[in-house]
Amino acid sequence: MNNDTTLSGIRVLELTKGFSGAIAAKQFADYGAEVILLEDANGHPLRHIGPFPDNKKDLEFSGAFIYTSTNKKSIELDIFDKDDLQKVLSRLNEIDIFITDFSYSELREIGITPEKITKDYNHLIFTTITPFGLDGPYSKFNADELIVYAMSGLAYASPGVPDVVTDQENEPPLHPNTNIAESIAGIVTADATILALYERIVSGNGHHVDISIQEAVASFEQRDLTAWAYGELLIGRLPTSLARMPNYYIPCKDGYVAIAAPWDHQWEKLKIMMDNPDWANSEVFANVYDRTANWDALRALLINWTEQQTGDEIIKMADKHGLPFFAYYSIQDMLDSDHVKQRGSILNLSINKKTFSMPGPQMKLDKTPIQIKSFNPIKSNSSIEWFNKRNPLMLTNKKTIQSNLPLNGIRIADFGQVVALPFATQWLSRMGAEVILFETSKHMTTRVTAPFVNNEDHYNNSGHFNLLNEGKQSIQLDLEKKEAIAIAREIIKTSDVIVDNFKTGVMDKLGLSKNIIRELNPKIVQLSLGAFGRSGPMASHGGLHSAINLFSGVAELTGYGDGMPRILGAVMPDPLAGSYGVFAILASLIHVKVSNTGQYIDGSMFEPMLTLIPSAIIDTTLNHTKHHRIGNRHNRFSPHGFFPTKGYDRWIAISITSKDEWRKLKEIINNEEINSNKFSSETNRKDNEDALELVISNWTKTFNNIKLTDILQDKGIKSGPILQPDDLLSDPQLLHRKFIIETDHPTGGKVKHPGVPWRIDNLKSLPIPAPLLGEHTKSILSRILKLTDKQIEELEKKDIFN
Repeated sequence: MNNDTTLSGIRVLELTKGFSGAIAAKQFADYGAEVILLEDANGHPLRHIGPFPDNKKDLEFSGAFIYTSTNKKSIELDIFDKDDLQKVLSRLNEIDIFITDFSYSELREIGITPEKITKDYNHLIFTTITPFGLDGPYSKFNADELIVYAMSGLAYASPGVPDVVTDQENEPPLHPNTNIAESIAGIVTADATILALYERIVSGNGHHVDISIQEAVASFEQRDLTAWAYGELLIGRLPTSLARMPNYYIPCKDGYVAIAAPWDHQWEKLKIMMDNPDWANSEVFANVYDRTANWDALRALLINWTEQQTGDEIIKMADKHGLPFFAYYSIQDMLDSDHVKQRGSILNLSINKKTFSMPGPQMKLDKTPIQIKSFNPIKSNSSIEWFNKRNPLMLTNKKTIQSNLPLNGIRIADFGQVVALPFATQWLSRMGAEVILFETSKHMTTRVTAPFVNNEDHYNNSGHFNLLNEGKQSIQLDLEKKEAIAIAREIIKTSDVIVDNFKTGVMDKLGLSKNIIRELNPKIVQLSLGAFGRSGPMASHGGLHSAINLFSGVAELTGYGDGMPRILGAVMPDPLAGSYGVFAILASLIHVKVSNTGQYIDGSMFEPMLTLIPSAIIDTTLNHTKHHRIGNRHNRFSPHGFFPTKGYDRWIAISITSKDEWRKLKEIINNEEINSNKFSSETNRKDNEDALELVISNWTKTFNNIKLTDILQDKGIKSGPILQPDDLLSDPQLLHRKFIIETDHPTGGKVKHPGVPWRIDNLKSLPIPAPLLGEHTKSILSRILKLTDKQIEELEKKDIFN
């Protein structure tokens, strides 16, 4: 077994057709697991979609396949052939994980349903990925990337704050020209699968992991779902939906810039940055409520200033003043960044003298760095053979009582702020980890962010905090005092994991640097997440989600037909970075069991964003492509997009990708216009796309989007309503699968919100409410540090609990 990789000796079999399963398996391969991909004679479907060199189809050089197949081996087998299937079944006892995104009907036809596999191979982790999961009212829906994205809430959230629409009718909900939903589902699948693997290591029991892409994406919509659940506030797509100003996306001298100063202390810094113009000190802008109420006037004044500065000039000034502003970067701008080059965020590769680049590791591990040792595997006709010695953790035949909470016994010291790390540790907490949240009343973020219960502005009433910190224990410490740091160090000594996403350098100033933490606890897993990572020229640059979104290049692919670059919703990248952090933590915990060695993980928020656009990065560098924004259209198929329906800001997604679907759609619409010869072929429909979309829009406007979905799905046409936050919380599919849960908070009362986005047979999550500020301080000191009441009283006298 090779101990220089995190998951060395773990064996994974992959049977996939799309991005989500391929990306999930890629995570395991890149962390050192041995992954074998099964392909039929035609090759994996991702071999057929490019990008290709010079845009000429070449099954041996498809960018989508190259990116998703790193560190994998490929074997040619027809899983529908009985003899080939037997070759697979005969080796399943030697396999730890089996990942597939085939539909249930396909698995049944093959003879490898979850029921059969988990019964016959009871040590195996069998993971299935489908658009809506394997049961429920939508389980048989015909859906693709566009449809699941629409029905997850992310479509309605995009463009995302601080970017909003100004022409609601002509700016529908927005899908970037890339595989957002499937990419998100890929990392969520990897997280759920490694979680099941961790439980198997403890108990010896196999599991079926059932992933719904809808749930995976909807889980990232925590901000909008919370706004509705706590305050029936529908965060719409218009400027009036924004609660704190300035937090907006506006023009600058050479492009666009996100100005994010929603808190009073940031506004004061912005005034200084602009040399304190007289208007900035006007009473009409005195506080956040005044600035929001008078936003139209403030916006015009800010634009007058930003249009005198370039994007880079604004970034430099903002960094100097500690403000999280950022300008729009194209993909090429991002690739040319010294920061990206110095961090090794991008891999530069060559095949047959064709050079190109693609995203590199999303997390940087110091003991077992992610290494891309191979890519673009050639199909082999050999049988399934394993070349690495099996991980000793996988060799046990013990079968113990299975825990419903697989992370029971794991302790996490959580110094996470705002969204990204609270999102990650929330998942870990729900699966049994003891998460100790370090808090101070001197500096609170989500605790002082609306919406509040009954509109009562109080730090225990924040919906965002209460969602992101469920199940955690709060210890209140003033970390500016040496006695508080001493307590923190003692807790770290007893912990398995420590996480932080303070600005780079803060942990060092607190006396909790990487090396000090390792001295305190050599086996601890440390995840330190910065906006731009902990190394490189931009390591000290802070950044809210908008800054990372703009830097990553994703905005180049996001926007209406050749319009300005727009910002993806769901406060991306926070939940995405948190999801990649979860995998890194769990993989490192498994490695600790083998090596007794801890791990330091240097994480950034921008590198996970690159996983959303690998094909575009490859195309940019391989073919020097300049990407055009195309709204919700597809590069090849039409109709493909979001169409208006009855009701205020109500839409339906329709995706036609076959002749049969087009024939059925024509039969349903059944009017003279849709039967025009100018729409007779795929090419004709693309050439006359404006006219086609007008015909369909005029028709869809006469229907309710839910009823029209039923009509279209009944005929097998890929379609689905654009779901808003209130729709998601009452969605029959999400309710059926118990993704929407309810907790009872001491001050918040009973509230609905998203649970974990996976189902792992009988592993359950606990719906424990978020803590009150400092609620567990005394119990943590007495239970973990064994302090007496008298000792705690002495510390109270020193005011270290503020």
